Amino acid sequence: MSFYPFKNIDKWKQDANWERFGNHLWVEIQGMRGGKCKSFWTMVNWEPNAEIEVREKLAIEDSVLEECQPLLDKVHGKLVMVQVRWGNHGPGDLKHFPTPIKTFVDYLDKIDGDYTLYVATDEPEKVLPHFEKYNPLSQFDFAANGNLGKRIFADYFMMTKADLLICSNSSFSWIASLCNEKCQDFIRPNKENELELYNPWESSSCVELDRKFKRNNERDMWECGCR
Repeated sequence: MSFYPFKNIDKWKQDANWERFGNHLWVEIQGMRGGKCKSFWTMVNWEPNAEIEVREKLAIEDSVLEECQPLLDKVHGKLVMVQVRWGNHGPGDLKHFPTPIKTFVDYLDKIDGDYTLYVATDEPEKVLPHFEKYNPLSQFDFAANGNLGKRIFADYFMMTKADLLICSNSSFSWIASLCNEKCQDFIRPNKENELELYNPWESSSCVELDRKFKRNNERDMWECGCR
């Protein structure tokens, strides 16, 4: 079943590989008047009014917003998002690297107050069990038996609505961050794979891992996995 959530993106583009969803959205941003920033990896160099234009380009269909409302209704207190990107990593890649799940769990354990956790991930069967104690929402609360596109979109949509967004090093979550108008704090790994505050409008789409840190910690990084 086809799923076309965006108002201003051609439907044939939305039929493209949903597993490369973040890359497709990036291409749409780059295509706006010749591009709003320098390149995929470098520091951004936004033109005036880019914030408005990017959000307009990625505007969501009204009918899809209505479909998403029951998922939002399950949120009590503030919405805390954790995005665990698990696929497309490999030794030697400085821009696609895993952050240990324990890093995210330790961060969550320090959060006070009433909140609902939503866990976004490309490997839900492997990742979600590690967050069971928080009784998190996930893409399956939106489309338990739905197509892949709906499930991936649910992760994206909820990241645009989060009050606190804790991300992996990922262009997918970075683009969602650009479209989030309410988030109080954006968090992602730094070049030494430690979580820290960042501003998506003043940051690259992905962090490049420090080479010395990678060399000294490579075994631990690639073995940390869902353990």
